[in-house]
Amino acid sequence: MANDNKLTLFRLKKREDWLVDGINLFFQGILIPILQRSVIYQLYQHLLPNFQFALNLHPIVAFCLSFVFVDYLYYWNHRLFHTRWLWYVHQVHHTVTQMDVLGTSRNTLWTSFLIIYLWVHALFIYLLQDSSW
Repeated sequence: MANDNKLTLFRLKKREDWLVDGINLFFQGILIPILQRSVIYQLYQHLLPNFQFALNLHPIVAFCLSFVFVDYLYYWNHRLFHTRWLWYVHQVHHTVTQMDVLGTSRNTLWTSFLIIYLWVHALFIYLLQDSSW
């Protein structure tokens, strides 16, 4: 019964909400990872040329470190967006009229550049000897 209610909510979602959430999902799900692997990675090659592949961690340790550490940083990053200095670039995230998994990606383009994931995941990829995980 609960799953039927969730599907009904998706069906009733406004076209404007689908559009805003879809565009933001594209940015965070496709564009940001491409930026991480290309532009930000290249930036680290120029800023930290002697540190590429410097971390030799077991893949499971690297994954856990990335997952736990970056998520912890993201929590504080998100709290920072709620300050008076950054609220104006973050407030669209809180305009979701119906809370669902797609609405979590709702952000301004500028917010995407300030989210810690963009910078730290690219740094891990740059530093790890085996970044396949």
